[in-house]
Amino acid sequence: MLRQLRHLIELTELPNITIQVLPFAVGPHPAMASSFSLLRFPQTPTMDCVFVDIKGGVIYIEKPSDVDSYIDDFGRLASDFALSESQTKDLLYEEIERRR
Repeated sequence: MLRQLRHLIELTELPNITIQVLPFAVGPHPAMASSFSLLRFPQTPTMDCVFVDIKGGVIYIEKPSDVDSYIDDFGRLASDFALSESQTKDLLYEEIERRR
């Protein structure tokens, strides 16, 4: 686990990666119903899609208005519920110290 935590910290240094922790303590949030993966294609926004994990499988969502709803939820998770990037990095360092 220590190696994984150190690797996450290394990844935070890369310009194209953002890591934020969503603590259990935040309580109810927009992603409570199920987990989802948001796939965005800047060169072709009409191809943006969402994979929603459900019991027994995955739902593939591609209708733009539905995808936009997940994009909004993801933005809210990052800005209103998750720890900031620096807070997340501090938490990772704290967890490494705790496990030594």
